[in-house]
Amino acid sequence: MKSLFTRSKHNPILKPNPENWWEAKKLYNPGAVFHDGEYHLFYRAMGGGEDWKSSIGYAISKDGENFERFNQPLLVSENEAEKKGLEDPRITKIGDLFYMAYAAYDGTTPSLSIAISEDLK
Repeated sequence: MKSLFTRSKHNPILKPNPENWWEAKKLYNPGAVFHDGEYHLFYRAMGGGEDWKSSIGYAISKDGENFERFNQPLLVSENEAEKKGLEDPRITKIGDLFYMAYAAYDGTTPSLSIAISEDLK
């Protein structure tokens, strides 16, 4: 049976970036959306240090394989429910708004969180 998917020759298409403290160690489990001719990729990133706190990074591509990354995380933890980080972003567009569901992790229990945007930023 022929596969519906073709693995990119560029795998992995994104790797940890040691120049950015927040994504220096790990980069994985992305969610993506195609909008206005571009692929928007949102990924879980982890930096160094002993707390291993994760944040959500953002990258854009015209072809789905060569991505321009941003040097700062898109979302970082802001409260006690997120003190160990943000994980597993999934994004969809409904009407004129984009909704990102992600897991907020407090070190014990993950909880569902939502971020809303008009422009993916």
